[in-house]
Parts: sequence; C-alpha cells; structure tokens
Amino acid sequence: MECGFKAGDNMKVNSIEDVERFLTIQEQALGSNNPEVAITLQRLAALYLENGDLLKAESIYERALSILEVAASPHRASAAAVGQKLYEISLKKKEKEAAAARRGGTIPPQARRTLQDTPLTLSMGGIPSVDAYFAKMKSSKENIKPSSATSDHEEVGLSHTDLSSKSDKIKVTDSMIAESQSEITLLRQMVGNKNVSVADALTKLADLYCRRKMYKEMEPLLIEALQIREDAFGDEHHTVSTELKNLARVYMAQERYSVAEPLLKRAINIRTKAYGRQHRRTIDALELYVSLLKKTNRFEKAAQIQMRINDPTDTQSISTDTSTEHDAFKFDKVI
Repeated sequence: MECGFKAGDNMKVNSIEDVERFLTIQEQALGSNNPEVAITLQRLAALYLENGDLLKAESIYERALSILEVAASPHRASAAAVGQKLYEISLKKKEKEAAAARRGGTIPPQARRTLQDTPLTLSMGGIPSVDAYFAKMKSSKENIKPSSATSDHEEVGLSHTDLSSKSDKIKVTDSMIAESQSEITLLRQMVGNKNVSVADALTKLADLYCRRKMYKEMEPLLIEALQIREDAFGDEHHTVSTELKNLARVYMAQERYSVAEPLLKRAINIRTKAYGRQHRRTIDALELYVSLLKKTNRFEKAAQIQMRINDPTDTQSISTDTSTEHDAFKFDKVI
C-alpha cells in the first residue's frame, strides 16, 4: 500500500527541515524500512552533503543502503547509486585526513566511521583504496537475486563483512595485492596500527588472498584485524563476530576444525545476543557451524541444529555445546 507518500527527484521540499518533516510522516505511514523511505533518505543525505556535513550524510546514506539491500529487485538496483555516493564521501574524508596529517595534526583512533553490519558484495575492479567497500555494489545490469539468510557470498571481505566462501569471477593480480599491501603501510603511517581503518585494509588484503586460496597468508592478517576490533569495540561487538567467522572459514578450509570451532561458537553467541536467533546473520553463522559438524562426522548434532534453523517459530538460542554427543569426531588435518 503506497498511501501517497512517495518521494523522488521532483519532491517539492528543498530544506533539511522540510525533508526531515516529510520523512517522519512517511515513516509513520509506510514503516521505517519501506523502499520509499530510502529514497527520501537519499534526498536528505544529499542536502547534508551540500552543507558539507560528511558524517551526517554518510550515516543517512548508510541507512538508505541497508533498506535497499533487502528490498525487492527494482529497488535493490538503485543501491549501486547509494554505494557510489558513500564511496565519494569516503574519498572526501580521506582527503581531509591526509590534509590533517600533513599539517601535523593528530587523527583520533575512532575518526574513521565504519559501516554498520550491512550485507555487501565486493567488486575489486577499479577500486583504489580501503574505502572502496562503499563502492561494493555489482552492476545493476546483472541479475540481482533476493538476499538469503544462508548465502555464503552475501557478505564479502571488508570491514565487518565476511570473507567470500565461493570463487569470484574477478582474477586477483599481483598488482592488486601489491596495491593493497601499500595501502596498509600508508594507513599505518597515517593513523597508527590500532585504527579500525587498518583492520578494514587487512581484511581487504585477506580477501584477495582468499580468492587465490592462500590461506596461510590470510591467517595473520585476520588475527591482527580481530585484535584491532576487540581493542576498539570490545569482545562482544558485532564486528568482532565477523572477524571470528572469517578466521573460522580459513581454518575450515585448512581442515583445522578444532581451531575453527571455538571461534565459530563465539561468533554465534555474539550474533545471537546482538541480533536475535532468527536474524539472517545469526542463521548464516549457524549454517556454517552445521557445515563444520558434518565435516567432523557429527551428523546427529548437525541434523538437530539444522532442524531448528529451518523452524521459523524457533526463537530460542541454539546451544553449541557438543560435550555429550555420540558421533565420532574427525581429527584435524596435519599441515
């Protein structure tokens, strides 16, 4: 039901106050996650951007993107434009940070904002910097499939998004890896080793290695990224859960299941507390845990958890305690 509260390029409100007032009415009529609300958010973000308020514009664009990412296909296609706007903002912020560094000013460790747990699809082609996670959207010419709670490619490689577990069509070249390594070096010089932007860059490089199946090279990068996020946000933050899941994927690829399991269990616990049991990100971690159980011959436990995952009425936390199971455990691969 449209209720007449549509917004667009011909929207006859020109001030921030007018758009915010319209947005409030629109949210009350359509709901805060309606795609039409995302269109109004884009208009509001553009006004803040014109006024030079990068952080406010970025925050509003991020919210618009989170709505469009899970919308129906016609609306999801427009998410690419929002991603491009966020990318442009990130470049402006980076220019300001570089200027501050040249003047000898200090950049606070939390000066660089990070995207709020939004499902991303990474596109490495033509991406020049760590801030490229904003330019993540695939071309709107591609067929966009509905989002899935169990999609392995749903959240890809940067910031607090999970590493891809599927092969990517884009070939990773040596120059792409060298550029990513140089970016990390530059960031360390500009903002220090503990800044969250360094964790973003480390995870980006790890994603490149992942596409080449260079798992040993990924491990130290993801461990450092995890430590940075724990220091910055605390042990129970949702971004920490993603780094934990990234590491677990690496160890599972190496058949080091006993190392992967406690990391994955911790990620599940964090996501259950942060999002609830039925949230797509919690289910995504649980699906990976089911895969781990199957790979280690614990089929009984895997079947029990999968049954509960498939039950949309089951909102209770799922225990990952396997101390009483009877299936034979598969030993780790020696590497």
